[in-house]
Amino acid sequence: MDELEQLRADYDILKRKLEEQEIVNDKLLRRTMKTRVGSLRKLNIFEYVCTILVIAVSPWAFHYNPAINASWWFIGATDVMMVFCLVMTIRYNRKVASTNAMDVNLREFCANLKELREKWINWLRIVIPMILFWVSWLVTETWLHAENHRIALSAISAMLIGGTIGGIIGNNQRRRIIRYCDEIIDQIDN
Repeated sequence: MDELEQLRADYDILKRKLEEQEIVNDKLLRRTMKTRVGSLRKLNIFEYVCTILVIAVSPWAFHYNPAINASWWFIGATDVMMVFCLVMTIRYNRKVASTNAMDVNLREFCANLKELREKWINWLRIVIPMILFWVSWLVTETWLHAENHRIALSAISAMLIGGTIGGIIGNNQRRRIIRYCDEIIDQIDN
């Protein structure tokens, strides 16, 4: 009988240690998730600020700038495009951004992250045609309204270089979001 009681006592001790270990692992996982979700939120704030700056600066940069002198139609289309991008970014990220990583069901959170990841992967299918149309329109407006084509060519070159740099930064942001999602999903699944 003593051996049976000893085995039960040992079993209870092991069971308590295992439960404590699971709690510690769960807390560690949730802290890591919270950190990564915080990083995602910071990236989103950066995108929101950049979008609002473009909307605010576009009349001066494209219409009042004598080298470009774009039409108000172009300015309006630029602002609509930026508002569309802002709304889509907010819409894509709202499920994950509004989640408290310490209180959420991990399966549901993982499903939301996978959905967010897929949306960001597919985002290029929306953005690339939109950007190509916008750049074509910008180059046409700049060239047609130019009094001096040399200045127009310089302005177009500068805009293409700036746009390329902006595209690289934006794509790096998108890839970073996808990487953060992958890291969180891997931690949850493992």
